[in-house]
Amino acid sequence: MKVFLLLWFVLCASPVASVAQETFEARLVEAAKGAQVKTFDPALGPITMDRWVSSVATPRSSIYWEVNDCGEQTGSPADRGRDFPACVEAIFFVVPDTEAHVSIIVGTFHKGLTGKPQFLQAYLERHGRYREVRKLSEIALIAKSAQQAAEPDAGKPSGAAQ
Repeated sequence: MKVFLLLWFVLCASPVASVAQETFEARLVEAAKGAQVKTFDPALGPITMDRWVSSVATPRSSIYWEVNDCGEQTGSPADRGRDFPACVEAIFFVVPDTEAHVSIIVGTFHKGLTGKPQFLQAYLERHGRYREVRKLSEIALIAKSAQQAAEPDAGKPSGAAQ
């Protein structure tokens, strides 16, 4: 009987826990996507994080939204029982060979969503090299420059001499 109960618990409770975790993570991601980027960087307009990322990502870039612990866990026994911050990291290509990573703190793993999302960090990765980005508007400038370079006639009036 004990074996049956254990088997029943493993088969029935595990999917429930998995669905609960997916729902929790989906709420965190939605909070990050809905955050106004101007609260992270006043140079940017009133646009949500989701729309801003879509506007600076390369046209064919997949945008991956990952929930993580903001790099806080060390793997040591001191981690046991800690309430780690919950970050949502947007990962996307800003130019074909340069990947952008933008981390937003949205709460903690024990408390869930807490307060307004906050910008934690951003960096660019190109060929295994990393460069910290202090403001989201820096990523937007890189994306705009890349777009202009890809469109040699951008900015020229129509009918202008070549």
